[in-house]
Amino acid sequence: MSAAPEPAPASVPEGFAYDVRPDGTVAITRRGAPAAALTGPRAASFLSEVGTGDPQSVMARWSADPGSHDEGGGDGTTAAAR
Repeated sequence: MSAAPEPAPASVPEGFAYDVRPDGTVAITRRGAPAAALTGPRAASFLSEVGTGDPQSVMARWSADPGSHDEGGGDGTTAAAR
């Protein structure tokens, strides 16, 4: 009897980088291509999170759907949902 094959490891995000511009905008890139631009409170939240978590995973999450991290407009929705 043979053992069941082990599941493939989850893909690990890679190739992300970010730069804080003089105006405070955070530009996230992946392999040199623009992936997201964060401003104001969203940029500050991102910088706080990227400093405490796995940077590649944090950048992948924020660039996949940056609006999901928006503080919202007080109505419980995110920028992506408005």
